[in-house]
Order: sequence, then C-alpha cells, then structure tokens
Amino acid sequence: MQEGWNQDDVDLTVVAMDDQVIHTCIRFKIDKKELFCSFIYAHNRYTHRRPLWRNLVLHKHYDRNRAWCLLGDFNSALNLEDRVEGSSVIDIAMREFKDCVEEIEVFDVN
Repeated sequence: MQEGWNQDDVDLTVVAMDDQVIHTCIRFKIDKKELFCSFIYAHNRYTHRRPLWRNLVLHKHYDRNRAWCLLGDFNSALNLEDRVEGSSVIDIAMREFKDCVEEIEVFDVN
C-alpha cells in the first residue's frame, strides 16, 4: 500500500467501515488536533443507500461536534440543479439524502 502522507506528521486510524463508507480519524502530531474523515462510495440503488444514511447519523453522535468531512460519491443529487437529467422533481432518493445531510448537520462546499 502506498501512502499519501508523511507518517512523521500524521496518524490515520480507521474507526469503522462497511461496504459504503470508511470512517477515519486523522491526527496531526504537531498539535494533537484530530479530524474525522469519512470516505463514501454509496450504492447505486437508493434503497441500498438507506443503511449508509443511518450509519452517518450514528457516526455524527460518535464525533460529538468535532471536525468531520465527508468525501466521495453519494450517488444522489442534493439539489435539483445538481441532477444530470435536469428533472424538476425531487424524488425519494434526493429527499432521503437531503434529510440525512440536514440530520448530520453538514453542508456541501461544492
């Protein structure tokens, strides 16, 4: 495995993982600060993404207001203008994703 960080500066620990997400804790050695980072590759079918949304809600409680970033492919649009098809209707997949984002209190920095 090739690493993309200097182990003298940063420790990375896998906190939890499943088939759609890897939760990590990144600890900066110089100041002992931590950043939680979740790497996501959500399932293509919206019904199979539901466990991911529950997982993220549970992980939010683990983080307890500490810095947390989420990166990856959620396989769902957050806003209508993000959709490739250009549909003007919010479907179930979008609503469930938006509900999760609101519940875990994160926002898109796109």
